Amino acid sequence: MDLVCKIPVSSVLSIKTCGIADVLEEHQLGGILGLAIAVMFEISIGQSSIWYGYLQSLPKILSLPLFWLLDPKPHHKKALQYLEGTELYFSIQQHLTLLRQDYDSHVVPLIETLTHGNQEMFTFERFCTATALCMSRAFEVNEYHGHSLVPLADIFNHVEHENVHIETDQEVCPQCGEHGGCDCFESESTVSSTPSLTLSDSHIPTYDDDEEDEEDRVKLLITVVNACKKGAEVYNTYGKLSNAGLLQRYGFTLEDNIYDVINIEPELVLRNVLSVMKSTRGWWSVGPYWMNLKKVRAEINERVEFWVKSCSELFVESETESEDLVEDFDDDEMEGASENFSDVESSVFSQNAESMDDGEESFPPLFFQFDGTVNQEFDYLCRILLSSNPRKVKIHESNESLGIKSPVLRNRNRLLFGLLKQRQCAYWTGLDDDRKQLSHLKSSHEATASSSFGDFERSLEWTLILNIGEKLIIEKALNYYK
Repeated sequence: MDLVCKIPVSSVLSIKTCGIADVLEEHQLGGILGLAIAVMFEISIGQSSIWYGYLQSLPKILSLPLFWLLDPKPHHKKALQYLEGTELYFSIQQHLTLLRQDYDSHVVPLIETLTHGNQEMFTFERFCTATALCMSRAFEVNEYHGHSLVPLADIFNHVEHENVHIETDQEVCPQCGEHGGCDCFESESTVSSTPSLTLSDSHIPTYDDDEEDEEDRVKLLITVVNACKKGAEVYNTYGKLSNAGLLQRYGFTLEDNIYDVINIEPELVLRNVLSVMKSTRGWWSVGPYWMNLKKVRAEINERVEFWVKSCSELFVESETESEDLVEDFDDDEMEGASENFSDVESSVFSQNAESMDDGEESFPPLFFQFDGTVNQEFDYLCRILLSSNPRKVKIHESNESLGIKSPVLRNRNRLLFGLLKQRQCAYWTGLDDDRKQLSHLKSSHEATASSSFGDFERSLEWTLILNIGEKLIIEKALNYYK
């Protein structure tokens, strides 16, 4: 395995190596939040920072959707319009809200304790910039340093099949960072989940480091995993990300991205289930459930709990129990219930990981995949909710085994088709319009023989590609489930 570069861990910028490591430890700040504050501090002290040269190489202006919200120039507002309805639109607004909460709760109190550094550099806008830099460039180095900025390792652009890996030895003490043995050393270690930073003994070449300082024995290694031609660009991979994820974190999108998905809010699934029940017959229209919304809702609650537990056992191999996720109806039975079925509000899915026992499990994701089909957990949920005997529903059961005329499958298709039509209405533009505009944008770029777009043109190109990818999924799904 060819070795491109060895980077001593002592050269990375982390919460352990920055000039306010003691302050961050005192405030118990780590992860991306702690690293962002560390970066802000090092920038604030200018040339006094040992990372001054490296920090000067980082972009000062980031063309990310988050900053379109922060800096609402006319072209940013127009780019945001094209994000309406996409996976990214509500995500960036939520992200901005969370950043403001982190800034007010953690950064502002910490600033008041600093005895050096330019406090005027710790603005909310600079915090957002530092966070964005860390989210797009940080590697999880090891258990001691955690997320860190690594000079040189962050210069590579993204492709799915990369040329290089950045690898690290994870076996360091999480308390002191010592490698190989110390009084507090724990032998067990956790391999980083960061896709582009892995531990693989077969990939790490041997080298003689007898003359190196002890603190530099732990290294990051950039190694070749796929050869590239002479003069060609060398790539890393950022992982299997949808265009919404790529645009939010890195500021670009890819055409025909096979990792694109259309996520569906769980609450929307429930509302549409009730709508299907209103217009069809099934377990909800016979016996004790007929005209009794309270009992129907209690049954839905039990089925959701069964689904969560089943998915946990199948995919996570650990049991989980959900809280009572469905609020009761009023005690009085509702007259004319069949007419009001679709108007029922519910919080069946509104809980997140914190509402689960031990705070470790969350609801499985529900989404339409690149080929237009739903993921396995989503299909399983639909069939559990609609089947007369949910406990006999098998997650791996094929459509063929159920039969094309199966009432469960017909109702599942009604449910998913309705969800797709609602999701389709959320977009600001149509698929054909997006395609025409993207084609016109590319033609104009080629006609001017310009080497690059302006900020607005580039932002518009990325958002159009995002829109087209998502709308194509919906188009394929509508054809599949009609």
